[in-house]
Amino acid sequence: MGAFLQVIGGVFIFLVFIAVGLYLWFKWNQVGKYLSVKENPTPSQIHLIPDVSPDWIEEKDAADKAISEFESLGFTAVGPFKIKEMPPVRLFSFVHTQAQMAVVYNHEAAGVWCSGE
Repeated sequence: MGAFLQVIGGVFIFLVFIAVGLYLWFKWNQVGKYLSVKENPTPSQIHLIPDVSPDWIEEKDAADKAISEFESLGFTAVGPFKIKEMPPVRLFSFVHTQAQMAVVYNHEAAGVWCSGE
């Protein structure tokens, strides 16, 4: 009886490893398609299109908080834009009187991040 239970336990552990491996493989393939240079090459130049209805900025989310922070630091909002060559990317740009700029980005898969100079 003990050997039978050991075999059943080994089969169970094997199936758990297979399930975890398949889950990780599918997740990596899903994320990998956004990271692939072959499928999503970085364009050498971009064209900004004004975003008249920025539905990606919602109250109390990360983008809204970042926009509020830049405005509280004295940055003037230039506005939201779409990037023609990169449809999943949206941005909100700012300028400062001291020749500084800041941008809040939003990507469908990567989320929200900021940069500034």
